[in-house]
Amino acid sequence: MNPLRLFGISKSMIKNWSQISYRSSKKLQKIVKTGSPFNILAFKGTVVSIDPTASIELGTGRVIINDNWSSADPFPALLSMKAKSRLLVHDTFSIYSNADISIHENAVLEIGSGFVNHGARIHCFKNIKIGNRVYIGDDVAIRDSDGHEIIGSEKPSAMPIAIGDSVWIGAKVTIVKGVAIGEGAVVATGAVVTKNVPPHAMVAGVPARVVKENVMWQ
Repeated sequence: MNPLRLFGISKSMIKNWSQISYRSSKKLQKIVKTGSPFNILAFKGTVVSIDPTASIELGTGRVIINDNWSSADPFPALLSMKAKSRLLVHDTFSIYSNADISIHENAVLEIGSGFVNHGARIHCFKNIKIGNRVYIGDDVAIRDSDGHEIIGSEKPSAMPIAIGDSVWIGAKVTIVKGVAIGEGAVVATGAVVTKNVPPHAMVAGVPARVVKENVMWQ
């Protein structure tokens, strides 16, 4: 066995040694059920609130919480996992600073590869799935529940959100319950996404509507 791995030290730890919050990282690593627990790291300033029945499934995935573009970044991040909640990580993903990530009781947050930039608000009450090569801008809100029930409404208060592969989401976007965003789509800055977005479409506005089709981006 690699002696570094024997002592719980990964290449990511060595590279970012001075930035790691070992207390928060250990709390997360304790509930890893599949994959290497050392492939989830919390940087300094991360606060975690973890129910002992919550679980993290990494497989071959890796995730950094409270990542930053500058070591001088002063902003904290919060990750909350309620009873029997699950975090599934399929690839390499970064959650940048000033994030507020909450996975409520029995809910599942599933992420592939990419990142969500500073100021993310991701509140998962049922199921939120983020695909591979997904790049999410600053101050984005993704919430799969209204939080309250509207009397007489035929829709449940919580409905899954699915974000496909190779999606670009601009800054200050809001994505509400029951929305599916197709592969290769682009969501313009400030949009409020209330309906499904077709693959390779660009949407903009409040509420968001298709403004361009057959979009390609890199």
